[in-house]
Amino acid sequence: MTRQLRNEAELDQALSSGAVLFAVEIPAGFERALRRGDAPALLVAADATDPVANRRRGAALSAVVKTALANDRWIPDAGRAVRIRTHQRYNPAAFDTAHVVPGLLGTILTLTMLIFTALSVTRETERGTMESLLAMPITPFEIMLGKIAPYVIVGFMQAGLILGAGVLLLACRSSAA
Repeated sequence: MTRQLRNEAELDQALSSGAVLFAVEIPAGFERALRRGDAPALLVAADATDPVANRRRGAALSAVVKTALANDRWIPDAGRAVRIRTHQRYNPAAFDTAHVVPGLLGTILTLTMLIFTALSVTRETERGTMESLLAMPITPFEIMLGKIAPYVIVGFMQAGLILGAGVLLLACRSSAA
């Protein structure tokens, strides 16, 4: 979605509300300066609360500027001539440790709960005890539930440890900064 903002107050409101993720300011005389051989700058005000997404937006904007100026304005070397200055709001230091902890949590839980459960079922099949379990007066759903339950409990304990360590590390880092 594209919006045209009239002043800095509208920009601040749009960024703080999350209505826009970044805004590009094209200065007056931009094309004229570019055709003269100067290196004009585009100012980008970006919501940098998610540094990874912010880097992707910056790379995409560079590609759009280069393509637009080469194809629409017939300026082939515009990608090198245009400077993009980014003003990162709400996270100017690009602090992204807060995004690592949830990713680590998901990865570890997926590995332990999924792989260990699969190994447990495979081991039962290889040893020939799965047939004995299936011959018992319980349903296959109850068998799988019995195989999964211990790893779910272990997963909850791991999640608690990882979240506790993440909170502790983030608290230590923010107090040191």
